[in-house]
Amino acid sequence: MTMLHNDPDAQIQPGALGKGQPIAVLWSNVFMFWAYGAPLLGAFISDQYWGKFKTILVFSTIYMIGWIFLTGTSIPSSYDEDGTPHFGSISYAGYIISIFIIGMGTGGIKSVVSPMVADQVSGKPYIKETPNGRVVIDPDLTIQRLYNWFYWAINLGALIGQTAW
Repeated sequence: MTMLHNDPDAQIQPGALGKGQPIAVLWSNVFMFWAYGAPLLGAFISDQYWGKFKTILVFSTIYMIGWIFLTGTSIPSSYDEDGTPHFGSISYAGYIISIFIIGMGTGGIKSVVSPMVADQVSGKPYIKETPNGRVVIDPDLTIQRLYNWFYWAINLGALIGQTAW
């Protein structure tokens, strides 16, 4: 889609809320800034107060509440005869509030999950007898393989999420 600067409808076209491209870009950037800044708060809370497991549990709940709130405020208030939806006055405010709640949940989870993954493996290298022979069990290699699969899963999920819609 090409946008002409002198076309008055060009700035209104993106998005169902009719706020225009500059507002859409603004809130997208605010969300990304918040989602990448909020892990500092999540890490602080985890290290000083709750621990990793409780922090993940609480911030996962906050994350889900944000998505439920976004979904609830995104329901159109009416439709035209041709099926064009109209959104109520709460849709825009709901969107803004939701991106802050979802960003908070994301930040609280993001800062804690990765270190918690590594905490699941401990010990020193040892040799294990198996029916096929001896196997060297090395926790450092196990952590490396675990992170490899962990980040593959994250990136595959992100790719599917971006291309599914």
